[in-house]
Amino acid sequence: MNNCLRCGYDLSGRRVDELCPECGTSVEDGPFHGGWRDDRARRWFVIGGWLIVAGIAINSVGYLLSLVAFLPNGLDSLHPVLLSAIEFLVRSDDLVALFPVVPLVLASRRIRIVAPLAVCTATLAVVTLLLRARDSQWIDVSDGVVMACFGVGLPAALGRVWLPVLIAPPAGQRGRQRWLMLCSVVVTAGYGFNLAVVHAPHWVGPFLMSWGFITVVSMLTNAGMLLQYILLLRGIKRSERAWRGALARAASKESTA
Repeated sequence: MNNCLRCGYDLSGRRVDELCPECGTSVEDGPFHGGWRDDRARRWFVIGGWLIVAGIAINSVGYLLSLVAFLPNGLDSLHPVLLSAIEFLVRSDDLVALFPVVPLVLASRRIRIVAPLAVCTATLAVVTLLLRARDSQWIDVSDGVVMACFGVGLPAALGRVWLPVLIAPPAGQRGRQRWLMLCSVVVTAGYGFNLAVVHAPHWVGPFLMSWGFITVVSMLTNAGMLLQYILLLRGIKRSERAWRGALARAASKESTA
């Protein structure tokens, strides 16, 4: 936290053993390190992170809609208005994927490790928009450009999956790092399966090639990413709340002394 809890004075650059020059409150150490101590930067990261969660959740709704189509009566069992709303939401997931970029860029001004996450998020959004436009025949894209999109998109996707593991320690979430790593492994395995289906179908059996099974794997992959970012973001919020509570108690003790 950069500001004194009692008077709001800017404590940037102050050591833990110093006192606030304005009101004399002690500067307490907290779980955050480096740029993560900046309230505003941390807040921008949390906003960007929840927007990433929203984009993944909307994408998961699309897969869920695909599974509903396999049920008796399929999509006919849904109310037409509800179905239209869901389809509109699913089709907007490409644009929603761009929303986290701005808050992540703003956070990266103080938290440098967030910059690669912003780049990966922006790259994935642009690649997805380009491929969706090609599938919808809005633009004519050559096969070479498509392969280049996959070549750029895969590292960006893996970066978005593994960067939370690196972000966790300075963000005060070292205790959650193992869970984040487990989620990253699950998501990476899901990406590997999807790549095998697309580029090496002869390695995959007929049952694994079924659309239903591929959809289930994609939903599990998204669930891993959702859990990963939710764990990280909730952990940051809890650490921040606990830190503020500790500072408030310290300020209360000094005021009564």
